[in-house]
Amino acid sequence: MICQELTRYIDAFLDDELSVMENLRVQAHMAFCGNCRAIVKSEITLRSLIEADALRDSAPDHLREKILCQISEHPQRPSGGFGRWIFLQRGFFAGLMAGAMAVALVFSLGFYLLKTSSESVSPLVAEMVGKHQMYSRSEASLQVKNSDHHGVDSWLRQRVAFPLRVPVLGRSGERLIGARVSSVGDRQAAYLLYEINGRRISVYVFESLPNDNLSGSSKVRAGTEFFSSNFDGFPVVWWENQELYYAAVSDHNVNDLVEFGLLCVKAMGL
Repeated sequence: MICQELTRYIDAFLDDELSVMENLRVQAHMAFCGNCRAIVKSEITLRSLIEADALRDSAPDHLREKILCQISEHPQRPSGGFGRWIFLQRGFFAGLMAGAMAVALVFSLGFYLLKTSSESVSPLVAEMVGKHQMYSRSEASLQVKNSDHHGVDSWLRQRVAFPLRVPVLGRSGERLIGARVSSVGDRQAAYLLYEINGRRISVYVFESLPNDNLSGSSKVRAGTEFFSSNFDGFPVVWWENQELYYAAVSDHNVNDLVEFGLLCVKAMGL
């Protein structure tokens, strides 16, 4: 992708309307082009100003309270002229909430892009770290919030095009928060969010990629080879099994993530 091409993709990129391949091409270009990162920063700033102006034009508090009282008294969908107005107002408030969440995600993405530089790091590692920073901050970014591993496993199996198993962790202080469908490179990926002793760990499960797309130091633990890299202070550890990759990202140190990976391997009986 060249700079002239990127300008045609900016709106769709920020609106999350690109295909996985197009999204990857845009991210890869901006990782190494300061001019295009500046353009995206300007677009993010403009959008934030527009959104802020829209939020300032929201209904006053007394009107909002009156509408909410009307809604609580009549939970069914209203009919008639005034009833339809109330229904539209409720949709308006819901839209504002959704808009605020979208703005937060745009800012998170922009912050990541502006910090990305031409360091010698795999683009896939940088991508996983960037998404970890976006997804792990708020459970609102998850498509399913469930600590039941079997329920999450069943939900993902209906939505990803490859067989996977959700690692089951059962020690004290360990829990699964939820999941979503994501991507790594140009491949579909299952995204899992765990929490261990108050610290969050992102786990990506995706189909194997050529070896030159991921590079890092390696160590063998209990018969499994773990690879590790680091981007922007976040370690990334990944391992391969039966044509699938499992990658973990957190603010833990590399050794802690390797131990976590080993727990995942043992939990799946590998």
